[in-house]
Amino acid sequence: MSTVFRTPRSSREVALALILLVAALPAGTSSALETDQYLAWGRPLADSTPVLNAWFNLRLGEIVREANAGARPPGPWHMTVAMERALRKAVVFHAPDDYAENSPLVHRIPGTAGEKLRYWSLSIYGDSPPLTPARLMPLASTVQAGGVRFGLDKLAHFVSVGWLYYKDLHRLRQRGIPEDEAIGIVIRRGINSELHLLLGYRVSGVFSIPDLEADYQGMLFYRDLCSGPDPILGLRNGRWVIRRPIDLRRYIGPEWDESYEPMLISSGRWKSIRPRLAAMCPRLDSPWLKALWERYGRRDMLTPTERIVLELVRDGEMEDPRQFTLPAVCGREPRSFGRGNDVAPPPAHPAPPGDLDKVARDEAEVTGRALRGWQAGWHEPMGPTASLGLLLTTTPANSECHLSCFMDGLFTKVTAGPGGGELSLGWATINGRIGRSGHSLDATWLGFSARGALLRTWRPYSSWRANRTYAGAAIEASIARFSFTLGAMRRIAGGPNDHWLFTWGIAWGF
Repeated sequence: MSTVFRTPRSSREVALALILLVAALPAGTSSALETDQYLAWGRPLADSTPVLNAWFNLRLGEIVREANAGARPPGPWHMTVAMERALRKAVVFHAPDDYAENSPLVHRIPGTAGEKLRYWSLSIYGDSPPLTPARLMPLASTVQAGGVRFGLDKLAHFVSVGWLYYKDLHRLRQRGIPEDEAIGIVIRRGINSELHLLLGYRVSGVFSIPDLEADYQGMLFYRDLCSGPDPILGLRNGRWVIRRPIDLRRYIGPEWDESYEPMLISSGRWKSIRPRLAAMCPRLDSPWLKALWERYGRRDMLTPTERIVLELVRDGEMEDPRQFTLPAVCGREPRSFGRGNDVAPPPAHPAPPGDLDKVARDEAEVTGRALRGWQAGWHEPMGPTASLGLLLTTTPANSECHLSCFMDGLFTKVTAGPGGGELSLGWATINGRIGRSGHSLDATWLGFSARGALLRTWRPYSSWRANRTYAGAAIEASIARFSFTLGAMRRIAGGPNDHWLFTWGIAWGF
């Protein structure tokens, strides 16, 4: 008996377009988060170096114990890959920034639930059009580590794009290219990606040199794990040992602070950002800011990334990003890259690994939640639909997740429209924001679910027949609150059992 496919050609084309769109989205959003260090100016911010160091060193200890559990020690590349897998979590959001965004041990700005919900409107990006791509994602909080204030998106760049930099460096070194030359090639490729491909500048209109600095330092971090002049790990008597604890102060510099380091901003974004910067001109003379920038200046160096940016500016291949700084807006001379220092001073003394037990207990404390989510959109064959979902998950016990956090668990969803209804059950992984009630998903930044589904058509709609029942599976991806669904179902009632139905949907929510 032949199989009959009831999907019309137009629907197949729509489904294919959705697949391509979902597949392309990660490339366009890996640099989509923005941050605003100006909001933290003049406000006390405790240094979180001990907590962040402890978190990284916990991950390091875990991979060393796992490596030493085998009969033979894995090689250096395997150890580096194991660390990368412990740090990277998903597109845009990754394990260290997710932890730091929610742990009560990390002092952040914004700090309160109310301030987090008003973060966009308070920031220098607050006048951006509502559908600006970057505005559909949350702003990263500001923290301080190593005496530097930076957005937590820099930790995501450090562990994610830093890994891509390192893989590129590793390949070039295997081809016999000297390290200094290879590093220059990698940085130029990173700058080209940010400027011309579906990354930061094309998506957000902001070319962030601080992001590139975090990428570069992440590459050095991965290199330092098992190689470099002072590797973190080493082999001793056939077992991996930690030669020195991870100290993030080696990698974090004033170039990570977006209120200090210049950025290139597109003309469209600049129209909304410039007036907000101009309103801050009187703050340039504040003793607090002068002291901060003086402290930064003693550590500031001309980094390899800045050197290449200056070359591109000199050759006319990009605008000078210094024209978009606050001093330039206020009619003052913008600072020069590097302040004349050739080499950044090393940390004053080796940092301890941090309070590992305290951070481990903090990570282990979770609470169960039943979170509601809603959705409105279009689903073929049901037409315009409304959905209600329920996610059974756990979240950090000491955090309300009012900005973003990862959640996964059992997920059920009911969808109904004029053409039919669907009941589905499966597993979902979400990064989102929980509403003030603590019982609902207020926003879904990233999400994915795989579900078994039962669909019933109850009236003729489009080209589908009424009173048919289908069973099958569906997958759903969500980014920046937009969701895309694809499904395949086989008819089980209401007609011959040899017909298949391919479904698709697009909606707002998850």
